[in-house]
Amino acid sequence: MTEHEIKMLAEDENILQAINHLKKDFIQAEAQFLEISDQDFLGLILLSPSVGVALANKTISFAEEMKLNKRARKASKGGFFLQKDPVVHAMKYLISGFDKWEDRFYDVVKVIIYSCFGSKEKYQQFIKSSIASSGDFNKNHFTTPYILLRIVSTLFLDEDEDILKKRTVLSVESDKILEIGKKLDIADLPVFKQFFENLDVRA
Repeated sequence: MTEHEIKMLAEDENILQAINHLKKDFIQAEAQFLEISDQDFLGLILLSPSVGVALANKTISFAEEMKLNKRARKASKGGFFLQKDPVVHAMKYLISGFDKWEDRFYDVVKVIIYSCFGSKEKYQQFIKSSIASSGDFNKNHFTTPYILLRIVSTLFLDEDEDILKKRTVLSVESDKILEIGKKLDIADLPVFKQFFENLDVRA
């Protein structure tokens, strides 16, 4: 998501409350001198599924680290060319303690998804109606609300990647993506299911 889109999400009262609660606990436990705005912390939260996929085999390669850093800079309020980017800096703490914080970060992502629909109940009603009327991949792409497409793309894809594109992943990464989808309550979303089915899995 763009810096502007993240800013709009951070202005929602329900989302902001969830951000502040997690941010307070995270800084107190992991990084007591970390200075990061609510908007930038939301950017970090949205990166957490990508961190989870990168850590699927328990280590992050240099190439994966560079991709994550690039995405973190794009998500930060200050822009791509900050010398000390707050999201990149905070992500180091998240990576080192990911096992402890993964589910709590995902819980805030769920708050974001539910808030975009007004409530958890309305979101689940949308899921049921989407399952009942799901068709081909292109149709689901165009009938899924824009903000939900943007969120799904942000959680799992690199910058400017097409959600319809075939992509190759390791089996451990595929398993992790499905696990995250279930934790985020999007596993039954037709556009996610078809995105997942479009993965070319290799051992």
